[in-house]
Amino acid sequence: MRRHRYLSYSKAQMKYARGYSLITGLTGFFSRTILHFRSTELHYMLSRIHGQRILDYGCNTGYFTRMIKHAHPSSCVTGADINSYALKNARKKNPSINFLPTHSIIRRKTLFDTIVLSHVIEHIHEREMFLQQLVEKLSPAGRLIIAVPQERIRGDATPIQLAYNCITLQFENPHVVKLNYEDMCHLLDKIDFKVDEMTYTNYLPPFTSQSPLWHRWSMVVVASRKQSKMRRTDK
Repeated sequence: MRRHRYLSYSKAQMKYARGYSLITGLTGFFSRTILHFRSTELHYMLSRIHGQRILDYGCNTGYFTRMIKHAHPSSCVTGADINSYALKNARKKNPSINFLPTHSIIRRKTLFDTIVLSHVIEHIHEREMFLQQLVEKLSPAGRLIIAVPQERIRGDATPIQLAYNCITLQFENPHVVKLNYEDMCHLLDKIDFKVDEMTYTNYLPPFTSQSPLWHRWSMVVVASRKQSKMRRTDK
């Protein structure tokens, strides 16, 4: 049980509860419908998903999980989150999708063809351990899609969340780290993965770019196992 504690990261359950879910839902709606940057990011990730078994890890109330299911109706799509309030709402809105608490993922024998981590890893301290355990649930030729905010100062992408923390007297930045492209390559290299594709999504046009612009919102990488690691996994 202790070996898999990073997949459940239960210490965060109190922090990522009802209030956090409502705040992220509000900011997500605003960034998808009034502005374009979040919608651009979601559609880019959606176009890179493949396979019959797909995991949206850190799904919140399941908005993107529902997009995946709509685009891949014959696939088995699973959403996972630590937030019980978010999962309850996700199940109500999407009864045809399987939503699970994160700790239950480790007990299932299912291997996924694509695992999506959308704005998750910047919340985790032990990132290498977390990723190493998560990719154990990825098929040998599976694909890992990771989106992370590109902050100039840690927290500049989370003003509403920071305001909420101040109101609730938490005084804690929900993002524990800033990750740029070099950081991500180094982190993935530690778990024997490589970046196959990368793009930045931006607050203003152009909404995607291959180089980091001053108005960048996030970075999305598509990664897979190195060939040597795949051969070892297949044996």
